[in-house]
Amino acid sequence: RQMCIRDRYQAGLISYPRTSSQKLPKDINYAKIIKNLSKQKKYTKDCKTLLGKQKLVPQEGKKKDPAHPAIYPTGDVPKRIGVLQKKVYDLVVRRFLACFGENSKRESQKVILDLGGNDFYLKGTRTIEPGWTKLYGKYSSREEILLPEINVGDKIKVVKVEELARETQPPSRYSQGSVIKEMEAHGLGTKATRAQILQILYDRGYVFGRSIEVTDLGIKLTDILEKYVPDIVSEKLTRRFEKECEAVGEGRLKRDAVIEDAKKLLVKICNQFRKNETTIGKALSDAIVDARDKQNTLGQCPHCGGTLKIHKIWATGSRFVGCSNYKSGKCKFSSPLPRKGHIRKTGKTCPECKTPIVQIYRDGKRPFRTCVDIRCPTKEDWFDKSKFSKSSKEHERMKKEKKSKKKQKKKSKNKKQ
Repeated sequence: RQMCIRDRYQAGLISYPRTSSQKLPKDINYAKIIKNLSKQKKYTKDCKTLLGKQKLVPQEGKKKDPAHPAIYPTGDVPKRIGVLQKKVYDLVVRRFLACFGENSKRESQKVILDLGGNDFYLKGTRTIEPGWTKLYGKYSSREEILLPEINVGDKIKVVKVEELARETQPPSRYSQGSVIKEMEAHGLGTKATRAQILQILYDRGYVFGRSIEVTDLGIKLTDILEKYVPDIVSEKLTRRFEKECEAVGEGRLKRDAVIEDAKKLLVKICNQFRKNETTIGKALSDAIVDARDKQNTLGQCPHCGGTLKIHKIWATGSRFVGCSNYKSGKCKFSSPLPRKGHIRKTGKTCPECKTPIVQIYRDGKRPFRTCVDIRCPTKEDWFDKSKFSKSSKEHERMKKEKKSKKKQKKKSKNKKQ
């Protein structure tokens, strides 16, 4: 998404995107931009409606950014544009046009039902005048709950009564967007670094998935640093540095004073780390080994009862699952795995081949689940059956040839003796 925004900026279709401002600059000639946008068919009707107004005054938010204004379209017509870039561009244009729209009017209704002395509530909402939401299009979708016409004193027949027992649900996991918003709310990082910080966590295997989950390695790393060097993971310290840097930029603090203060804190942190360097190193090393071992252990082998583990051939980068009894010769089960993506065990087994089911997380793609046996009947449509059967037959033929050669060698040795 960030690359799409950057591409639109570099193509001159939108203003600088790295901003938190909700203020549009007054000197960009709103009418000219809207007139140019009207040359694109999908915006023509809405743009003409706005150009018919006597005065174009945008509705703005409270947030300001001293470096850059809010994102807005330049009015240039895009020539070649990809699917993702088109979506980002459309969002920017629609948001810009919506700023000049009229107020939207919504009506909410609340009906109180008396059932045996107990109050039950019905709530409804509907849009009376769409206003700016019509200009914002699909991005302003709101729930419309229309209630039937009910008057005071009306009697309603009770069709069914259900008594439900429910438990308190845990809060939903953070998404990538909500994590960045949370960082912004806590004053951690900057607009330029927040997405990059999150990407580093993914790249180093501390978190995974769109609905973010922390790996065992990420949890252990945090626990170790909090125990021995708590200042490194201190939210207060990070926020303090960010605020002081902003104050220097705004001229409220002197740079030399901030640098000297930072030096003292960093020396203190470094000394703490050096005192526990060996202990921290061993704890981190054990955590990495343990985390990788847990991550690579998938479950029980259905053929011999051994342990199925993920292995990687570093020379080629290919991965496969193999049985722990392979070296002893008790079991020869192995099966290829996707080269790319984070492999996560699910704790479930395939009803057909009885091998573990894993979930594959790939960058920019939806995760998918699969069992680890490439020969499983559920994968019949995954590959060319003729090629697979030919390769299997060829493999069996080569095995028979090897066996026959061994027998011939034994016979020749026996004859010589």
